[in-house]
Amino acid sequence: MRSNKLWVTWEKQQRNRSMSKSLNCELHEIISEHRGFLRRYIKSSFATFMLYRKERPCVIFAQNPSLILASISILYGKLTKTTVIIDAHNAGIKPFEGRIFILNLLADFIIREADLTIVTNELLAEYARSKNGRPVILPDPLPDLNCSNLVKSGARHKIKIFCISSWAIDEPYIEVIAAGQYLDDNIEIFITGNSKGKELKYVHSIPGNVILTGYLDDESYLNRLCDSDLAMVLTLRQDCMVCGAYEAIAAGVPVILSDTPALKSYFENNAIYTQNAAEEIALTINNAVKNLIALKISSEIAKDRVQMKWLRCKQDFDIQVGELMP
Repeated sequence: MRSNKLWVTWEKQQRNRSMSKSLNCELHEIISEHRGFLRRYIKSSFATFMLYRKERPCVIFAQNPSLILASISILYGKLTKTTVIIDAHNAGIKPFEGRIFILNLLADFIIREADLTIVTNELLAEYARSKNGRPVILPDPLPDLNCSNLVKSGARHKIKIFCISSWAIDEPYIEVIAAGQYLDDNIEIFITGNSKGKELKYVHSIPGNVILTGYLDDESYLNRLCDSDLAMVLTLRQDCMVCGAYEAIAAGVPVILSDTPALKSYFENNAIYTQNAAEEIALTINNAVKNLIALKISSEIAKDRVQMKWLRCKQDFDIQVGELMP
């Protein structure tokens, strides 16, 4: 009798690691080093098929995106009567913001044919239901981050804001850069990620208190996060849950998030919220800095509150998964 559960992804991402661990799944990160689109997807598809053939899992959890990985997993599940659960991110539900018709059709097929589709909030669940899917809501579990063993910088004269960014299309990074000019003199913003020159869209000189860190490896990223006074993760999407929010809360760092229905519904009073305009971002930061001592105290208990909320979501998830099993 098959009993193993596989969590399969074609990229490295914190959610895959924390979700697979929390759900007792074997994590398989199938990463191709080929730069060419066609060669990369052919190699990853073959490796995925061989993995399924070898392991013969009872349940497959596949990340979407990739649309190709999700499609392969569903087709394998149909052929072998294997339960397939798709972990659908926003880009998997609405690829390229819904602009490409053929990809929309493929995304709808995946939603419709998956035994279960994991989404992070009710707005995405409603959309999946409209496509005849069977959604279940399960946000990210808090990752296991330990800041206590990290050496923080000593006495300093500046307040550090750690803006967690991948310079994606849904992020107001130009507004974050512009916010620098409205901040109090003792505040610096550090923006993570490989910008690939996108900062050039800001036509003025980047304020001196806005620092682009570039890509950070895991250790450097965690060190900077834990050494920050505030974290900030912003999105233009109304239905997007941002991974950096979970990381900041897990690290015990007060976090500023975009004032959206999805984020406010889940994180409630465990975060600070801002509109995405530059002056509003700066105002929120300035006010947060003035209340920094109280925010740091409240961040110590925010971790427990968010974790308890996730456990309640997982109870509902376990019930729905149990209904799928023979």
